[in-house]
Amino acid sequence: MNPTIDLTRYLTTANSAAQLINRTMINELRLQPPSRYGLVERNGMVWLLAAMDPLRLGKNVAVYSNERVAHHLSTLLSGRPVILANHTGLRYAVLLSNRPRLPKMAGFPGGQGKQDVFRLGIGLRGEVMIPARRMLNVLIGASQGSGKSNLLHLLVHQMHSFGWKLYLADPQSHTFNPDVWNNGLAAMAVAGSAADLTRILDQLNEEIADRIALFRQAASGGIPPADLDEYNLSTEPLPRMGLVIDEANTYLMDKAVMKRMADLLRQGRKWGLHVVIAGHDWRSQDISRELSAMLQTRIALAVADDTSGQVVLDNHRWGTWVVGEPPGRGVMKAEGKFTPMQFYFVAAEQEREWLVGPVKVEPLTETERSMVRYALEVLDGAFPIRDISTQFVEQGMTFDKVRTLAELWQARSWLDRPKDAVSARRVTPKLADLAGISLTGTQGTQALTGGSQGTQEALTGHTGLLTGSHRQYQPEMEDK
Repeated sequence: MNPTIDLTRYLTTANSAAQLINRTMINELRLQPPSRYGLVERNGMVWLLAAMDPLRLGKNVAVYSNERVAHHLSTLLSGRPVILANHTGLRYAVLLSNRPRLPKMAGFPGGQGKQDVFRLGIGLRGEVMIPARRMLNVLIGASQGSGKSNLLHLLVHQMHSFGWKLYLADPQSHTFNPDVWNNGLAAMAVAGSAADLTRILDQLNEEIADRIALFRQAASGGIPPADLDEYNLSTEPLPRMGLVIDEANTYLMDKAVMKRMADLLRQGRKWGLHVVIAGHDWRSQDISRELSAMLQTRIALAVADDTSGQVVLDNHRWGTWVVGEPPGRGVMKAEGKFTPMQFYFVAAEQEREWLVGPVKVEPLTETERSMVRYALEVLDGAFPIRDISTQFVEQGMTFDKVRTLAELWQARSWLDRPKDAVSARRVTPKLADLAGISLTGTQGTQALTGGSQGTQEALTGHTGLLTGSHRQYQPEMEDK
């Protein structure tokens, strides 16, 4: 939400829209016009509210609450979204501002968050977080290259930082490398086969049996704690447990494994167990109805077809939405609500630090340092993707590679956001420092401002946007 939006900037547009609504409803639809209008800001968007007087409508309220009326008004208003709301009184809401947009990439900010609260990414209303007690068990579906492994790293490393006991399964030993996770990070060796996973399920059942006994011992007046949260309030806290299974389709082909998984999902939540099942191209026959009912939270990244998306999200519309989305873009269904977002990207150096502790890692390769130096010394600090890729094509830096790198550096605030659609990103002092370049004197001034002409424009070209009551509003996020 942007608290600096100046609603007076939208008065002219609002008046024109209100007049058009009145004329259309009276002359074309033969309906009563709205009795009053209001201009409001919600979650960074500006809306014109057109409220109807139910006393004037008589018995014909159903005519006004027809979605065809809202669609007709939207068409006449040049396609502006018109939403019909009648749960708090009949009204039409017309979007006057630009829609918020999701970022193309969102680097995981790191830092110490709240205990057992997952930070997932950036949605249309800002950062998306969800407590473990609400997230429960998770089903993830994604096509290859859409960011599934990255999302699993994001979840598992937060579980690890919370102090959870981790149980991992990965038949390809790729997402969860046994050489790393088997060195004390996971409670048991990473499962690579159905037999390995069965041993983990046996261990979890034993763990749950122990916790059942502890809950009985902690009973107050003969009534044991309702769940792990209540138990931890009155006695020595027990850690939550996370069972995370990648390429789960491989294991669930075994009917015996699927049945045991269903039994564990049914009883595990009370005792602090959270299960995450991830795979590619889910079909309805891949997950039994019993198992599916216990996977309360659904996440779909980009999928190859709407069938897989619909199975994961249990919704055709949102299942179609994720088809062909860029890496990291997806939808989470939690507590019956759908949230589109750009999931956080976990950088390699972040993962290395999580796994083996702080180590000295060079943030830039030699080629990347040369690219930064070229941008500063030849391009006055600008970082145009096409020019950079042309200059360094022999080093393997294609246009797509440079664009991906520039988006990542911008997400980390190493490159400044372009000031308009035709401008290039610019090197920040932080990126120059990482490249081992000191920005001092004339070179530093020109690199960060684009030369004397750029400085003059920055100081005088747009002062009207920074003074008085008129402030520039730039949405930071986008939807599809």
